Amino acid sequence: MLIGSDAGKDRFGVRPDSISVLSFNANTGAMVNIGIPRNIQHAPIATDSPLYKVYGNSWDDLINSAYKNVMDKHQDAYPEASKNGSTPGLEATRDLVEGVTGLKIQSYIMVNMTAFQELINVLGGVTVDVKTRLPIGGQRDDASDAYGWIEVGVQHLTGYRALWYARSRHGSTDYDRMARQHEIEQLIFKKFTPSTILANYSGLAEVAKKLIYTDIPDGMVGTYADMALSAKSKRIKALELVPKNGFEPDVPDFAKIHAAVAAAIRASN
Repeated sequence: MLIGSDAGKDRFGVRPDSISVLSFNANTGAMVNIGIPRNIQHAPIATDSPLYKVYGNSWDDLINSAYKNVMDKHQDAYPEASKNGSTPGLEATRDLVEGVTGLKIQSYIMVNMTAFQELINVLGGVTVDVKTRLPIGGQRDDASDAYGWIEVGVQHLTGYRALWYARSRHGSTDYDRMARQHEIEQLIFKKFTPSTILANYSGLAEVAKKLIYTDIPDGMVGTYADMALSAKSKRIKALELVPKNGFEPDVPDFAKIHAAVAAAIRASN
């Protein structure tokens, strides 16, 4: 489970800004990136989940609200989370993501979006074909208070501008924003070659301290890295659970979603 955290000086608490599930085939290196809208509702809750005692069989709010809700009110539902390198909010989100996808989530990685731009700078920036003019910053719906703009066209973006390309809300839908976030994820992923890692090792190591939180055991980090590098040699499949693909976040059909996830994984092998 890959979480993009929107924690920052102007935010109260953590709300997952992007949620994905990366499913690897350990034998073939095939990978499927399953994109989950942050506004999907009615996520199923398994009877053995600690959430079930509090909320019943369904989380009827937006899925990205679970983290802060549980951290504010029900941390005692996951008493072992901290000891296991996690938080109650992450464990609640994991339970809901399992309900949405029908998959067992082995590990999580949470990326701090406020340090995200440092990673992109260390990697030398990313080149993006910008389709829609996007504002940098601002709170007004008409973007009249934006600090600047990312213009249409092929551009090489520094970390700061790439972060706003991924986060900008005005002038586009949440699903457009989700697509841009996954586009940046893919561009970063392509940059991670053995030579790039070696050339930028000290900078990457420093950024990683602030950027990434995970419960992946130390002994498994190499295995995950090998699988990720193996996946780069193949075409990574993507499944976006969004309306244009027939998935409605406010009235989701989870049987349909589970079948689509299973089919995408089968097709990737």
